[in-house]
Amino acid sequence: MGSNATATGQDERQQKLETLQKQLRRKIPQARGAMLWERTYPRLIPAISLTAAFTGAVWSGALLAMPLEARAVTLAIGGVALLASLALPLRHVTRPTRKEAIERIDEATGLPHQPVNTLLSTLPDANKAAPETRYLWAEHQRETAAQVGTVTTGYKHPNLAHTDPNGFRLMAAVVLALGLAIGNVNGYGNTMNTLFDWTRPPAPAEPPAPVVPARMDIWVEKPAYTGLGYDLFTVDGVIREERQPGTTVTVPSGSVLKITVSGGESDIDVTGGAKIQKEPAPALPAAPAQQPTVNSLQQYEVLLNTDTAAVTVGATGIGSLSWTFNITPDLAPTVDLRVEPDQRREGRNVVTMEVQEDYRIENVTPEIVPNTPRTTTRRESRPLFPAPSIKIPRP
Repeated sequence: MGSNATATGQDERQQKLETLQKQLRRKIPQARGAMLWERTYPRLIPAISLTAAFTGAVWSGALLAMPLEARAVTLAIGGVALLASLALPLRHVTRPTRKEAIERIDEATGLPHQPVNTLLSTLPDANKAAPETRYLWAEHQRETAAQVGTVTTGYKHPNLAHTDPNGFRLMAAVVLALGLAIGNVNGYGNTMNTLFDWTRPPAPAEPPAPVVPARMDIWVEKPAYTGLGYDLFTVDGVIREERQPGTTVTVPSGSVLKITVSGGESDIDVTGGAKIQKEPAPALPAAPAQQPTVNSLQQYEVLLNTDTAAVTVGATGIGSLSWTFNITPDLAPTVDLRVEPDQRREGRNVVTMEVQEDYRIENVTPEIVPNTPRTTTRRESRPLFPAPSIKIPRP
C-alpha cells in the first residue's frame, strides 16, 4: 500500500518536471528575443531621434523655404547622419546565446542555485553513468521542479537612462510634435510629396508700385446774371462735407462745372441736361515697350443747361465720383404798376412800380410813349416834346 502511494507521488513529480521543461524550452526563444530588443533599442535611439526631428522640420515647412541647393545639401547630410546612426551602433549588437537566455529566466524566478539551468541540464555521458547516479540526478531535478513556480522571462528594461542620459529623445519628440502642429495649421500637409520636387519655383513677382491718388479740383462757376460766386466742391483737393459724392446740388441754368485733374488718368460721363464743352486731348500713342503719355493736367468743363443732369468723373486712385444737379431756369423779370400814375399839382407824375427778378436787378429803364387817342382828322398828332429819359437807380 505504501509502495503504491510512493510510486504515484513520484509519477506526479516526474510529470510536473516534464511539463516545466516544455515550458522552459518555449520560454528560451522569448527570453532571447527580449534580450535582443534590450540590446538593439537603445542603439536605435539616435536614429529614431534624428528621424523624428527631421520629420518635424520637414512638416513645418522649414526645408521648403530653403533654396534648392541648400535643401539638397540638407537632405544629403540628413541621409548620411541617419545611416551612420544606424550602422555604427548596431555593429556592436550580438545575438543572445541559449545560456544567456537560461540565466535570464533563472534570474526572473528569484530562486537560488540556478534552478532553470538544473532543470534543462543533462548528465555528461548519461548512457555510461551508473544507475544510482542517474537516479540521484533525476530526483534532484524533480525536487527543483517542485520549488519552481511561475516561469517568466522577466520585464524588458532597455536602460535608456544610461544610454541617453541627456534626454535627446524627448527633445526630438517635442520637435516632431511642433512640426506636425505647425504643418497642420499652415497647410503644409503635402510637404512630404513636394520635398523631393526639384523644380525651381518661379521668381516672385515684383510688388506693384503704390498707386498715388491723383489730385482733383472741382467747382461750379455760376453765370454772371446771377451775381453769385463760385461753388467750391473741393478745397486743396479734398471734397467738402457739403458736396460729398451722391448729393444733389441746385444750380442756375448756364452754370459751368469745371474739373481739373493732375497726377493721373481721368474720365468723365454726363447725362441729362449737361453738355461737355471742354475736355483734355486723348493720350498720345506710345511704342509697345513704353507707357502711353498722360497729360499732366486735364481740364473738363460741363455746361449745365436745363432740368436735371448727372455727372460722373473718375481719376487714378480715387475711383468714380458722381453728383446730380438740379438746374433752375432763368425766369424773365416782371414789372408791375402798383398804383396808377399820380399827377401832382406842380406838373410832376409819380409812378409806383414793383420789379421782380429771380437773382438781382442790374438797372430799370422805363420807357414813356404817348398815348395817342383816336382822331377823326387826317393830320397825324405828334408830341411837342421828345420822350424824357429816366434813370432809376438800382435798389
